[in-house]
Parts: sequence; C-alpha cells; structure tokens
Amino acid sequence: MFEKMTIEQYNQILASGAPTPGGGSALALVGACGCSLIKMAVEITLNKLQQKDIDPDDWQTNNAIASLTNSKSLLDRSTKKMFDESNLDADAFKGILNAMHLPKDTDENKKLRTTSIQKQYHKAALVPLELMATCSYVINQIQPLVPHMYAYVASDAEIGISLLKSVIENSVKNVYANTNLIKDDRLREQLEAQAKGYLM
Repeated sequence: MFEKMTIEQYNQILASGAPTPGGGSALALVGACGCSLIKMAVEITLNKLQQKDIDPDDWQTNNAIASLTNSKSLLDRSTKKMFDESNLDADAFKGILNAMHLPKDTDENKKLRTTSIQKQYHKAALVPLELMATCSYVINQIQPLVPHMYAYVASDAEIGISLLKSVIENSVKNVYANTNLIKDDRLREQLEAQAKGYLM
C-alpha cells in the first residue's frame, strides 16, 4: 500500500489529519531506507572487486566476500518486510479504532468490546516489536562487514546502520503507547521486557 506511493504522496498523507500513517509506519519506511543504503554499499563493493579495482588478497578474506554476497538477499527480504510492517502498523491502529466502535449498549457488549480492544492493543504492540527484531538482526549481520566494504561507500553502510538503530530506539515508544493500555500486568511486562532487549 504505502510502498506504492511516491515519497511526496506519502509525506502529504503523513502530514495530514488522516489517522494513518503514523509514527510506526514512518519508522518502518526509515528502516527500509537504511537497508537500501547498506545494500548500495554492498553492491558497489562487490562491483569494485569484479572490476579488480580492489585486490581481494590485500583487502579481505574470501569469507568476507561470501558474506557480503549473501547479505544482499537478507537486505532485500528485510526491506520488503519493513514495507509490510509499515502497512501493518496502519492496520493495527485501524483495528483499535474498529474495536472502540463496537456497541456498548449492554453489559455483555461492553465486556466483548473491552476484550476486543485489549486484543487489539496487544496486536498493535507486536508490530513495532517485529520491526525492532528485523532491524536488530540486520545490524548484527551487517556491522561486522562494514570494515570490509569499499572505503568510499562504507560511510553509507554506517548511515544505514545508524538509521536502523534509530528505528529501534524510537519503536520502543510505540510499544509503550500500546502496553500502557494493556490491563494484563504479566503480558504488559513481557512485551516491555522484549522491547528493552532490543535496545543497543
């Protein structure tokens, strides 16, 4: 959905009074940009090797070359996943709104409405947690490869990693925005502990 828009179209909706997209959706797209920056650095590095502008023997081990090559598919998968998570964040918020509009004219309906809202808060908290997990995995896989990248694009990879770290740090706010409204203490503590575990 959002990934099909131009950057200008997305930002116009983001700046409007529309309920979605919001911060979680925007963070996922920032994460996708981070992955794309890293992939660019990987592609250029590998191209330089193929063109023999870099001497593999003087520059790095064959294992690092293989790791760089394998990282391309990881970055492609992660970029697509972050596009999906951008849309899922908007869907999760819509789910909360829909639950809030359920009837509350009887005691039974009030109970069903409350249960549904709580389920939606839980579901909404899982979206930023999954985004954090994706970012964390990419960082852990890519960080050791940065010293092996072509010098003139290694900084782009570092910027991409920095963007992913920022996504993790700010996604905690989206987790807490939902967990603060979850009445189940054990579930709330579990989700918040999971979020803290991704902080670097």
